[in-house]
Amino acid sequence: MERQMANETGGVSLGLPDVFYRRLFSLIPVESLDSVLGELAAVWCEATSVEAAYLIHFDQTSLELNAGIFCYSQAGAECFTQSSIRIEQSRSLLEQARQVAEQARLFSLISSSPVHFVPIPCHQNSLTGVFLFSTHSLVDTLSLI
Repeated sequence: MERQMANETGGVSLGLPDVFYRRLFSLIPVESLDSVLGELAAVWCEATSVEAAYLIHFDQTSLELNAGIFCYSQAGAECFTQSSIRIEQSRSLLEQARQVAEQARLFSLISSSPVHFVPIPCHQNSLTGVFLFSTHSLVDTLSLI
């Protein structure tokens, strides 16, 4: 199952049990970006046994970089803080992505698990990728976004 996911996402390997890959595959294709991010956060938190995940994604449709901290509970994942950066035509996407990635870097300093980049194909939304970070302490994360 992991090999199939790696083929779909261009070689990404997360080392998760098959049940989590099946849940991630059920998201493709999807109609709601929120459902993708929510389920991805839920899968990630459950698989890594952490309280929260920090997700960054670039949406080609809205031309925005979005970052959020998702908390996982039995009711699902809930994004309780989020920021968006509108892409400026005068600056390169890479430069602007670095702004958001710097927040992620700060988050990763207190993170309990390694950084992963997961490209996810979607039909209705042009979600090109998600950066995943995890932490065991929600309190430490709130000041970073």
